[in-house]
Amino acid sequence: MNCASCDRPDARELCGGCRSVCYCNKTCQKNHWGAHKEPCRAGGPAPPAPPAPRAPGPAPAGPFVLDLHCGNCGAELDKTNDFRCGACARVAYCGGECQEAHWPAHKAVCLKDTAARVHAGEGELAGAEGSLRNAWDKAREELGEEHEETLVRMNTYAEFLRRVGRYGEAEPVFREVLCVRRRTLGDSHPFTLASINNLALLLLTHGKLGEAEPLCREALHGQRRTLGDSHPSTLASINNLAGLLKAQGKLGEAEPLFREALDGRRRTLGDSHPDTLASINNLASLLQDQGKLGEAEPLYREALDGQRRTLGDSHPSTLASINNLASLLRDQGKLGKAEPLFREALGGVRRTLGDSHPDTLSVICCMADLYEAQGKLVEAEALYREALDGFRRVLGDAHPTTKSCLSSLLRLRARTSKTKHTRN
Repeated sequence: MNCASCDRPDARELCGGCRSVCYCNKTCQKNHWGAHKEPCRAGGPAPPAPPAPRAPGPAPAGPFVLDLHCGNCGAELDKTNDFRCGACARVAYCGGECQEAHWPAHKAVCLKDTAARVHAGEGELAGAEGSLRNAWDKAREELGEEHEETLVRMNTYAEFLRRVGRYGEAEPVFREVLCVRRRTLGDSHPFTLASINNLALLLLTHGKLGEAEPLCREALHGQRRTLGDSHPSTLASINNLAGLLKAQGKLGEAEPLFREALDGRRRTLGDSHPDTLASINNLASLLQDQGKLGEAEPLYREALDGQRRTLGDSHPSTLASINNLASLLRDQGKLGKAEPLFREALGGVRRTLGDSHPDTLSVICCMADLYEAQGKLVEAEALYREALDGFRRVLGDAHPTTKSCLSSLLRLRARTSKTKHTRN
């Protein structure tokens, strides 16, 4: 018998009252109780719910229920489908070919939605946060703590917190979503694996590498087994594990994973998709860390050209690529060419993310590095101080990025002191 709530086959838990309908588990029974209550008390099954109408055009902005029809061809999808847009997560697809075919039509809506999470002034961010939190609270009140729509809205809220740099607030929300999905869906369900990956990425960004690694590996192993090697979610997990290994200094282990993620995204999403461009940028960053500056430069330029064209000059991903190319030019000794790019990146992140966002603080630190290389020690120290104060406030003293910034400031002070001593 099919579940009366989600319509999955082989449901085995009978309603304890009327014993005329079955459910997968207690969560499905709880979700269906509103419709089943009166018929149950009358001794019969609830009437079937009418099919939800399919809204034409792109999914609306704001909290949502994922439409389980392919965004490209309209085919009805299985309820466990997790092949969705990796950026906005609002549109599902049959597979990579349909996603690539739909990208030209979906691009404008997708980029507007994802950029709005971070590309806004403080007032707009406060409004967005309130809207997301209210949507979560409403779903919890109307549908219950464990309903999948409640979990989707919780995850959207946590992702907002992560993107604006509030990692400590995002972590418990991501953990709660994962805990519920493990309990209700099982460890190998695509939604559970997505939650494992989300928490791993948050921990990686927050500098908790030891906690992130087992989650990265669990998510990737599960997605390779259940979704396949070329699924966008699998490719995202490959990319995240590579990023973790890079942060641990294991560059040789990270490189083949970065290349696998990039090859897969080029093949399934195309060269101009935001996820592909992010992978191009990530591989370039690894090559730069390996000292392969000549190999890194064309990749950085490809990523930046693509992001300027598809995302715009002021999108946070574009600004990150501008900063990365500037850092490469600095490492090549081309300080004059690097400076205008650093200035563009810094002006952009201050304007779009605010002065205290971790990404802004990282660009400030990079600009300080440039000033130090140019011998502008006073200007460099002021920026190092600003970045260090921000990192301490946002990330804490123990975060690797905070420690790195402190080391740079101490190095500069030693150089300044030596210069003064030489002059005397």
